Amino acid sequence: MRCIIQRVNRASIVINGKSGGQIGKGLLVLCAFSDGDDEKTVDYCVEKIANLRIFEDENGNAQALMGCNADGSYMGIATDLLTIALTDLCKMSSSRIDRMLNRLVSELPAFLNKNAEYNNGLMMIQYASAGLQGELRILAHPAVVDNLTTCANQEDYVNMGYNAAKKAYDSMHLAKYILAAELICDGQALDCYDDKRCAKGTQAIYDLLRSKVPEMDNDMPLTPYLEAVAQQIIDRAYIRTVEASVGELKF
Repeated sequence: MRCIIQRVNRASIVINGKSGGQIGKGLLVLCAFSDGDDEKTVDYCVEKIANLRIFEDENGNAQALMGCNADGSYMGIATDLLTIALTDLCKMSSSRIDRMLNRLVSELPAFLNKNAEYNNGLMMIQYASAGLQGELRILAHPAVVDNLTTCANQEDYVNMGYNAAKKAYDSMHLAKYILAAELICDGQALDCYDDKRCAKGTQAIYDLLRSKVPEMDNDMPLTPYLEAVAQQIIDRAYIRTVEASVGELKF
């Protein structure tokens, strides 16, 4: 069991759309559990957190007296792995984009372009996706393997957990656009068929996509549509839409 304590002005928890509790100014505790944790482990952490020496000074700023040799490497390793997993996910997405746009593989119009004489189709969205994938590969290098000695050699081991967490955050920002690019290509590829019949879940995704992105008959600026679909991904709109159509998804 691991706990992260954060001072907040307010905090709340929502479970299945319903409030599970909220506080005003105070301490927010984020807990991670493993299969080996039991009631004794929970009691130990509760007692330790309740007796932490955290107080406010005369200006209302939080002060903490720590008596530990904290190591955040386990958080850094976890977030480094998250970045690697995101990079691998987007690598698959980029490959699917290429297979759809390559007419020698998909047997669809080149770059899903219905008017090849005058337009580029979705060629540029693949360029954007490839560039983002390159950035992800750079971010996928683990941060926790790095080290710098600081504080006059008193801190001879620095876990770089913050850098790992920041890379994971930046990777999620890039990944949403790669996945959005694939969804836009998916919709355009389906529109290239005369028979557009598909499974219920796929149809629900297509309809939601088309609520933000029109079918492309000619070239048009794609940035607003990438932003709109990326926001749908962040809002879990596609998951909710599919679940409303076919039932709860099991992960």
